[in-house]
Amino acid sequence: MFLRQNAIGWVSGDKLTAPQINGIDVNLSRALDGNAGGTYAPSAQVVIGGAGLKTTVAEIAGTASITGVVTATGAITASDLTMSGTNRVKLASRSITRVVDCASWSFTAGEWVTGTNGMGVSDASVGPHQLMMPLHIPHGATLTKVGMLVDCPGHGGSWPPAVAPTFGVWRSSLADGAASAIVAAATTDSLAVQATYEAIRWFETGTLSEVIDRTTARYTARYTSEGSTNAQSGTKVLAVRVIYTIAAYDED
Repeated sequence: MFLRQNAIGWVSGDKLTAPQINGIDVNLSRALDGNAGGTYAPSAQVVIGGAGLKTTVAEIAGTASITGVVTATGAITASDLTMSGTNRVKLASRSITRVVDCASWSFTAGEWVTGTNGMGVSDASVGPHQLMMPLHIPHGATLTKVGMLVDCPGHGGSWPPAVAPTFGVWRSSLADGAASAIVAAATTDSLAVQATYEAIRWFETGTLSEVIDRTTARYTARYTSEGSTNAQSGTKVLAVRVIYTIAAYDED
């Protein structure tokens, strides 16, 4: 760090000595050139405190060691990133949507069969038939909504079915297998408009707020097809969609 050539400061009439002017000359030659730039090799670390340092472009050709917090408001591109610590990589809380194919099972064999061209499953006879589908959601995430992509059969003039389909989300204990509904009651499908009911669409729960704990439980979506008078077979369940919010980057 540069030292002042006159420690007590300059006043009118002071004489500038050869050592002083040589000291100023040396210090100037060691200063950073903020206009033309240059290459420098400090003999000790350059420490910047106070309000810090701001630059529009920065390039690190060697090794950088950061012991504090780094805040980046733009994009960071890295060809390779290695985390040597054991802490998690934390990202801002955000909503995630995942859609998976129907890998599922039912309570009774034969009630559901593989759909056309292997797409989803279809109920083989008039229901109601219940279908259970596992949900794979990261531990610690907050589940906000679950939906199933359904294609209900045509009914012609035999409308509406006496028992409408329902859909719910359940939590099963790993300790004893006991299951409980995440919401008090399953969502009942709307029979208000026949054309809407018979179109391919997402049948979803309302808004949920379930913090996922994969250390103590597993989670399933349960769909029950239409039944009783005017009910038809052939309801197709094609996919399940989960929407959740995560506070850290966890994949499990």
